[in-house]
Amino acid sequence: MSVLGWCMPFIAKAVYEFPTTRALLEALQARPALRRLCGWECASDLPHESTFSRAFAAFAQDELPQKLHALMVVRQRGQQLVGHVSRDATAIDACEKPAPKEPAPPQAPAKRGRPAKGEARPLPPPKRLDLQPTRTLAQNLADLPTACAVGCKRNSSKGHQECWIGYKLHLDTIDGTSRSAPS
Repeated sequence: MSVLGWCMPFIAKAVYEFPTTRALLEALQARPALRRLCGWECASDLPHESTFSRAFAAFAQDELPQKLHALMVVRQRGQQLVGHVSRDATAIDACEKPAPKEPAPPQAPAKRGRPAKGEARPLPPPKRLDLQPTRTLAQNLADLPTACAVGCKRNSSKGHQECWIGYKLHLDTIDGTSRSAPS
């Protein structure tokens, strides 16, 4: 099967939110329509779980999803201006151990209260968001964390704290009509 043929199971795993490759395989065996969409006519044609895992690892290493996304944006939107962006984020649970955090360097205790006249106190280091407008896209992408981590947020409906081990996906969608791709 070609590299592009392997994209469909990869997309199906993300769209149907299968937590594991085994769950994807079970769904492919049980759902003929999904199996045909992914390129296999019979359940006996499905590759072994290890083949799926190797293909998915190669996709992640070669950054295939990012490249496909960039190509889709260029083909659909080109150089058009965007009028409205809808932004959302979601946690993605992972069956991995979170990467250990680097310990913060020890700091001298800060003086409390208002600084005296003429006293200059050190500024805190700039945050990632403050640095992004002055850097290139490649520098910003290289600065983003890619390791599994522990995340927490306060639930917007009742204020309860939710925690997860995994990743966080941020998604922007734009309005407008779709344009047919060049032939």
